[in-house]
Amino acid sequence: MHKAEANKPLRIVLIDDHAVVREGIRSFLQLNPGLLVVAEFDHPVAAISGIRPHRPDIILLDLHFGPTTSIPKLPLLRREAPLAGILIVSCNNETEVVEDAFRAGVDGYLGKDAPPDEYLEAIHTVLGRQRYVSPDIHSRIKKRASENPFKALAPQQKKYAELAASGLSPSQIAQIMGVSLATVASHRTEVLGNLGLPDNTAIARLRKD
Repeated sequence: MHKAEANKPLRIVLIDDHAVVREGIRSFLQLNPGLLVVAEFDHPVAAISGIRPHRPDIILLDLHFGPTTSIPKLPLLRREAPLAGILIVSCNNETEVVEDAFRAGVDGYLGKDAPPDEYLEAIHTVLGRQRYVSPDIHSRIKKRASENPFKALAPQQKKYAELAASGLSPSQIAQIMGVSLATVASHRTEVLGNLGLPDNTAIARLRKD
């Protein structure tokens, strides 16, 4: 991800299947002289084919396109616009959906009904290489994590935590998960860090609680 050159506007690409939504977002973004919408696409597939020449700083990406989501297309979008920050803009604010999007590698998540000032805050936050989450979504994620911290773990981390809590050794966990001991060690570090726990014994105690 890069910052726009001095005195040049931020280059923004919109990807949404509703023209009226793109028009609305473009209209208020371009009231700001530091922002420039350089391209619009109605589907991630179209964006993958045509986004590279536009060299975006930020991509505003809808989540749902008919029966599918844009998440599976993220790696290809990254390939075509490797320096761009990707900000999901969606009406779907379900906690699990938001967490899945971040695990897939997005840089920010914003509700479509957010006020213009929040769009600007999100864009500049992501441009500054920081993750952005709408305040109401962030509050729900924190509440979910406090109620059941294991739900905030990525799938592989959750699997490690379950196996470690059962008292299995690292080599046994590696065999069951089909990964190396180094990967198991990495999962251990991530799980303990995310849960704020000192060791595997504490994981077992937390699971029982």
